[in-house]
Amino acid sequence: MGIAPYKTFTFDGVSSSTYGVYLTGDGVFNAPERAVEMIEVPGRNGTFALDQGRFQNIQVTYKIGMFDVNETNFATKVSNFRNWLCSKVGYVRLSDEYNPDEYRMAVYSGGLELKHDLLIAGEAEITFDCRPQRWLTSGETPVAIANSGDTITNPTLFDAEPVLALEGTGDITINGQTININNDPYGSVVLLNADSGVSMTKDRTLNVSLMDIGDTFEGGGYVVCGYYGKSGYSVQSVTVTSSSGCTVEQIKANELRVYLQTFTHTYGTSGYSAQGTINVNVVVKKISDSSTATTSKTINVSTNYNGNNIIYFAVTTSAPSNTNYQTQYHYDTITGNSTKTPIGDTIYIDMSIGEAWTVENDEIISANSAVSLGSDLMTLPPGATAVTFDNTITSLAITPNWWKV
Repeated sequence: MGIAPYKTFTFDGVSSSTYGVYLTGDGVFNAPERAVEMIEVPGRNGTFALDQGRFQNIQVTYKIGMFDVNETNFATKVSNFRNWLCSKVGYVRLSDEYNPDEYRMAVYSGGLELKHDLLIAGEAEITFDCRPQRWLTSGETPVAIANSGDTITNPTLFDAEPVLALEGTGDITINGQTININNDPYGSVVLLNADSGVSMTKDRTLNVSLMDIGDTFEGGGYVVCGYYGKSGYSVQSVTVTSSSGCTVEQIKANELRVYLQTFTHTYGTSGYSAQGTINVNVVVKKISDSSTATTSKTINVSTNYNGNNIIYFAVTTSAPSNTNYQTQYHYDTITGNSTKTPIGDTIYIDMSIGEAWTVENDEIISANSAVSLGSDLMTLPPGATAVTFDNTITSLAITPNWWKV
């Protein structure tokens, strides 16, 4: 069978050796076809080649071998390997030990036909549909650009589409293309969940490194209000009779989600800037005799900014007129953004798709509104390319994503 015992492939981070599968080496050095349309022109000798500026996907076929001295173990290996391959959805990373410094993005869409011998050894051909690039692992390492005018060198013969990671605002120019990072608001800021009693607050320290007195930041949020019976009583329903300054969504019979309308704070100015009021009827039932009672209540929702860097989000209720039930409140999320790009936030820009984002509290937040990409997306051509930027860009690193065929 000719198994090369130390050669394996890795698919979506898992080595084929996990399943006792090894390579023979077939098909691992192939190159993709370039997308070229050949056109016959009347009156001209030869054929005109219309290059479409791209490569086509490539089929990468591996010949694999498996072995086990025990038939049952061999059958289990085959089953586990087959299910592993077929469980992957979409393009995932594929590499092999014949090309240890490269990887492809591949989809496995075929089955598995294993030619076996005595149910203890077998070999098969497996085929992956791959994007044409062989990505270089060296292109995954970010290159720090310390000074405007520093160069970055592309070791391949193909234009690379990098990912930029930067802090600050201003212009960056690479290969004749300029992008601008501005002070426009972007994305949402999410506060952590919290629980409290009848009246509660939640605070968050804003990143206001670039904010000046008079700058504004916007936000909006919601609060979940719940009513719960005391011992011997149960809450049957909560019905909204009126509301102002907010919208209300029924979650459960005894819970409401109240959306506070968008509010705007001015940096350096304290005071309430948004309020909402909800009037409700609460129906409670006495468990012992099933008698019911209805009480009207008012819920007040408000935000407060202390003039420095803390937002308070508060919920209060009128004193209950029926002592047979109690109220509990908690809120889940309040969102907001700033008209200044926080200087401490890292913005990422992927030149392969033209998307910008930042990350806060492990959440990916779009930063497209804070980035102007220019007429074309930046690329890194073969050889050395100078990178220039304003001194208001405080840090810049480029993940180049080198590739070849």
